[in-house]
Amino acid sequence: MGSRPDEQIAMLLHKSVSAVKHRRSRLGIVTRKIKQKKWSPAEDQLLGSAPDSEIARRLGCHKFVVQARRLRLKIIAHRRSWKAKADGLLGQLPDAERDTVAGGGVPPIRYDALLECLKQLGFQAHQWQASIHMPSIGCGLTGGKWEKIEPLIKDTLPGTRVFVYDLPVN
Repeated sequence: MGSRPDEQIAMLLHKSVSAVKHRRSRLGIVTRKIKQKKWSPAEDQLLGSAPDSEIARRLGCHKFVVQARRLRLKIIAHRRSWKAKADGLLGQLPDAERDTVAGGGVPPIRYDALLECLKQLGFQAHQWQASIHMPSIGCGLTGGKWEKIEPLIKDTLPGTRVFVYDLPVN
């Protein structure tokens, strides 16, 4: 708690700043202060025009500072725009097939990201001494293959009881 400013911790934990300050003081942890940034009207105009991390890089500050300012001004976050090829496929193909075609024939699943999630899940399950119950993740709209995902689960969660359920298709 002492390594990040209270405002960042509050945003990450979805808690109020006062709750973070109270918890920190009860634990006897010294806080770091955020140096307040003076925002010019030109910098305010940048908010929402690009991802917060990109604006933060341009302004030389942390993305949490940019995000806090954007939220304070009630500006909607920047979203990446669709590719024209994807727009032309809307309504013509099922979602998973459209995403695969628009992505150059590659399924939208990222096995590396799934592996990282499974590692985090395994860590939490070990801490709580819990079993894991889940559907056959990554095999629906993302277009993943269970033949690739099952070994990832077995290798990443060797000492954990894992229950995988096949959910009915509507």
